[in-house]
Parts: sequence; C-alpha cells; structure tokens
Amino acid sequence: MLRRDILLPVERIEISTGDQPDAVHAEGCSPLALSNKRLKVEFDTIITAQQARSYKPSLNNFRIGLDRVGVPRHEILHVAQSLFHDHVPAKQMGLTTVWINRRHHKQGLGATPPAHVKPDYEFHDLQSFAIAAE
Repeated sequence: MLRRDILLPVERIEISTGDQPDAVHAEGCSPLALSNKRLKVEFDTIITAQQARSYKPSLNNFRIGLDRVGVPRHEILHVAQSLFHDHVPAKQMGLTTVWINRRHHKQGLGATPPAHVKPDYEFHDLQSFAIAAE
C-alpha cells in the first residue's frame, strides 16, 4: 500500500510574482492554491525552481524536497516520466522510483538526453499506476 499523505512535485512553475509560494497570482490566489484548484488535489507543498535556485536534474531540488517533507527516503516513492531529469537524481538520492513511460510504443527518449538508470517500477501511464497503487 502506498502512503498517500504527501505529494511533492519538484518542478518549475512559472509565476510572474516571483518565488513566493504564498504570493497572489494574477488569478487571485497563490501558486499552491492555483495548482490545487486546477488539478483537484491538495498538495502539501510545491517547490519551484526559483525557490531552489536550480533546475532538475540538480540534486539540490531533491535535497530541498527531502528536507521540507521530513520523511525518511525509504518511505518516498518518486513518480516521474523523465529518466534524465527525474530518475537519475532520484536514484542518486536513494529514492524508489516509478517511471511513467509514455513513449513505450516509440523508439528513443524524445527530446531528453540519454540516461543510464533503472527505475524500480514502470507503467505506461498515470492511470495504470494509480490502479496498481490502489
């Protein structure tokens, strides 16, 4: 059974109000509230690249995330599509990973650089992963 109380996206979020997670966005709410509203899910935290002052695949993004959530690494499941930007650093940080391999029916890795990493699990889409996680 997967732990569902923490969902931590470590991603770049473009906002015109700078890197303040509680800043008011043009739509009248903070970036955190805006993401919650659009995705219809409550995120515990969002870490922007602007806050981290680095972009994936920097390990800094993952260090900040781990520090912020305060959960042991062995209890975290990192779910992502990019082998290069997500799985390589996540595995370097000792995280268990799930690869959402949307390109399973195509050759190559798309626009991302090649990566030499073996995710712990692989699914073709988020829906398949969600069903398996039930």
